[in-house]
Amino acid sequence: MKQKLAADNFSFRNCSFKWSSKVTYLGVDLDQRLSFKTHIERVVNRARSVVSSLYCLFRKNNSVSFHAKLTAYKTLIKPIMTYACPIFSNCPVIHFKKLQIQQNQMLRMVLNAPFFTRTTDLHEQANDIPTVRQFVDKLTRQFYSRASSHDNKLVKNLGKYDIHNMGFRLSLGLELGLNVSLLSTQVLVRFFRIFLTLHHFRKTHQRFPVLS
Repeated sequence: MKQKLAADNFSFRNCSFKWSSKVTYLGVDLDQRLSFKTHIERVVNRARSVVSSLYCLFRKNNSVSFHAKLTAYKTLIKPIMTYACPIFSNCPVIHFKKLQIQQNQMLRMVLNAPFFTRTTDLHEQANDIPTVRQFVDKLTRQFYSRASSHDNKLVKNLGKYDIHNMGFRLSLGLELGLNVSLLSTQVLVRFFRIFLTLHHFRKTHQRFPVLS
């Protein structure tokens, strides 16, 4: 049965809080089901907003070169969509696909390509730019590699990072792009804790907060 949120506020250390179906922390939206639907929709809308403000740069058939447009996309738009991507890399395919759709639209603008151009052709013509799935999987592998070899014991003790022993899509091969909507909440929470720990370390370079 679907559990309803409590109507009353709750208190903690003399502070009153409202119940919410989602929370945003360090720029990542966490929803009830950890599907990251809200987060992906938000970053896609934000990317579209930036494209609209830079339409004179990205519009078709202008004097801006292909390389300049592609570089602008990689440096201004793509980071918005893929921020903290190791956290949501295992979200359901139906949500993740929205990121690829946005990239396809951008590549059509960059290449002045018609709407019926195949996705594979778009990526080949754009200097073999990786798909969003390929790019996110690469960053996810790098994330696990850094975490497993990190000097701080708190990071190492947060979980096992052997890609061959993981019980979700990573163990099946990142390149397959399988649907991982059945990913356990425990793994996602642990994954998010690792990301937060590394984030704080990068800012302080001294000590790590204890994440509950």
